[in-house]
Amino acid sequence: MNLVRGIESSAVKRRLVGSVTSLCREMDMLLVAEGVETAAERDVLSELGCDLFQGFLFARPASAFYQPASSGTRSWPRGGLLRRGQRI
Repeated sequence: MNLVRGIESSAVKRRLVGSVTSLCREMDMLLVAEGVETAAERDVLSELGCDLFQGFLFARPASAFYQPASSGTRSWPRGGLLRRGQRI
């Protein structure tokens, strides 16, 4: 979250996130920006190419839950990576 906080006023943070988003695009991966709390942060992250957002700006945290993969429900892809267009 420290990388997201105040990104609208930090050229260094914008450059770092821009580099990560470029790498993710090259690897055909979706990028989730976590800890987004302000509209300014969301706007900058969107301009830099982040695909998905999470944080207080959108909703308060929900209680945790766990569903084992053996219960017949879908589980995350191996390695936890989700490719563009891939569904779980």
